[in-house]
Amino acid sequence: MKALKIVLIVIGVLVVLIVVLFAVFWLIYKQGVVEPYALGNPNADTKVLIASQGSDFKNTLVDSLTSRLADESMYMKVIDVTGLGEVNENDWDAVVLIHTTENW
Repeated sequence: MKALKIVLIVIGVLVVLIVVLFAVFWLIYKQGVVEPYALGNPNADTKVLIASQGSDFKNTLVDSLTSRLADESMYMKVIDVTGLGEVNENDWDAVVLIHTTENW
């Protein structure tokens, strides 16, 4: 009976440890939400939608892309990837998707 108690305690501690480690991993690598904004004239001939997630790298990439395209006469809108379900793709000439892919 005593051995069974010890085994159950060890298994319980391992389960709790795994859950805690998973939660820490999730919090460290959790993607942020991008606040939507628009640049340029909404009546421009060329319209570009940029959908991204929030992280330092992706935010820098979006800033670089929008500053590079700002010289062109086009309308750009930046949204979070979670808002793509509400987008009509026929309203845009180009859609840029910046998303995280994980490989184990």
